Amino acid sequence: MSRYETTIDAHCGNQNRLQSIKRMSIRSKSDRPNFGERPMPLPERHVRIHPRFFVNSVRLEEIIHIDAALCDDIFIDPVRSRLHAEFNEVREALILGDQSLRGLRTATNVDDLAAILASIAWDFEAGFMVKARQPYFIVDSEGVFGYSWELSRTQWFFARAYETVLERVYQWASANHAEAHARLAGASGAARLSLPGSA
Repeated sequence: MSRYETTIDAHCGNQNRLQSIKRMSIRSKSDRPNFGERPMPLPERHVRIHPRFFVNSVRLEEIIHIDAALCDDIFIDPVRSRLHAEFNEVREALILGDQSLRGLRTATNVDDLAAILASIAWDFEAGFMVKARQPYFIVDSEGVFGYSWELSRTQWFFARAYETVLERVYQWASANHAEAHARLAGASGAARLSLPGSA
C-alpha cells in the first residue's frame, strides 16, 4: 500500500474509500478520468468567451445572479448598494433586456426593482445582470489606433439566460470596436492622401 493510500485511509476512516482508490489504480490509463490532460470539447455551437472579449477589449466588472442575490424579496448587500449607485442605468438595462417586465418604467428605487424581479423568481429564473467595461478607442490624425482603460465606458446588461447576456455584451463591444476601426480606416486613407507624391 502506498503512503498516499494509507494517508487517505487514515484521514477518511473509510475502508470503502481505500478499496475504491485501489481499484482505480489498476485501471488502464484510457479508463481513468481525463483530469488535467486536455480540456473537454465544447459543444459545436459554443464560441469561447475569452477570445471574443479579448479581441474587442471588453471585460465584466459585475456579475449578479439575480435569483441568488434576492433574500426576502430584496437585494442583499453589497449588491443592493451597487445597484442603488447606478439605479438609472440598471433600470434601463432591465427595460432593454426584457420588455415584458411590468412596472420597471415606474420604479423609483432599487427596492422597487427587487420586488418586480422577486415576483418572477418564485416561479421562473429571473436571470443575470452584468456590468461591462470597454475603453474608448482613440484614432489620431496620423492613423494611430490606441486606447487606455483609464478612459473607458461602462454599461449594464440584463438577460434571463447567462449565455444571452454575454452575447449582448459582445454585440455592444464589437459594434464599438468596429466603429473605431472604421475611423482608423478613414484616418489612414486621409494620411496616405496627404503624403507628398500620393496625389
